[in-house]
Amino acid sequence: MSPLFLLIPILLPLAGGLAMLVRPIKNVKRRRIWCEAVTCAASACVWAAALFVRRDPVSVYSFTRGFAVNFRLDGMANVFALMISIMWPLVLLYAFEYMKGDEARNRFFAFFIMTYGVTLGVCYSADMITMYLFFEMLTLVTIPLVSHYGGHESMYAGRKYAAYTIGGASLGFMAVVLTTMFGASGTFTYGGSIDGTYDTRMLLFAFVLGFVGFGAKAAVFPLHDWLPTASVAPTPVTALLHAVAVVNSGVFAVMRMTYYVFGADFLRGTIAQAICLVLAIFSLLFGAVQALRERHFKRRLAYSTMRAP
Repeated sequence: MSPLFLLIPILLPLAGGLAMLVRPIKNVKRRRIWCEAVTCAASACVWAAALFVRRDPVSVYSFTRGFAVNFRLDGMANVFALMISIMWPLVLLYAFEYMKGDEARNRFFAFFIMTYGVTLGVCYSADMITMYLFFEMLTLVTIPLVSHYGGHESMYAGRKYAAYTIGGASLGFMAVVLTTMFGASGTFTYGGSIDGTYDTRMLLFAFVLGFVGFGAKAAVFPLHDWLPTASVAPTPVTALLHAVAVVNSGVFAVMRMTYYVFGADFLRGTIAQAICLVLAIFSLLFGAVQALRERHFKRRLAYSTMRAP
């Protein structure tokens, strides 16, 4: 099966969510059927891709010679995509009952299923530029979910989430630029795509920037504070942020950058490795201690979800 098939599970939820924004579905039963049908169809396509799609890269659109949207299916993408393809329809079923009676349900579910498509875009990206593009889109489609209730606390949580994740993404963008300028194509190749004509110090600096920047969504210290604040969002959203999409996307992006762009051999024994290990260990310990101290249950779960990529 052609790698272009990967576009279907990405575009299905995006198109389904946009259709709900353009033409809201007022009937509760029809809305539920539409959301679950779109989500299950996308999940079925994920499984079909895992079984039948060729492992070749495909370029979907090229802006310039060095800037294109490329997709590829490999083992790491398969694991992440299959995991969320199982969890997303189940979280959606829970969300139907939890959001019962909410006045802005149509908008909520529109962004909820759009987030599914964007997360799959992060999964199937074939290079740093494409992954960064969907990484930024993930922030944009989840901000309305975090600030869904519209009250003071919700709006503050949405602004804080946007500031932390967009700020982190700016560091990630610097990592993408420096990586492509100083010795790597950014294409995901297991073992790394560093070509040997690099400036070592600049690339190590780029790795640290990327680790902190992409790790912002994984709530790596010091860019972690958005996660407990976002607990004011509806519970299906916090489940989405913590267990399914956002935090795991941050971990996934850091792993992609580490093992598929820079390579473990390039980083082993360097100051960049030491800095990132210290941040990762401290993030785990800090999150565990804060979770033990916290009395608010959702914030406790948030602290316990802090990842160490």
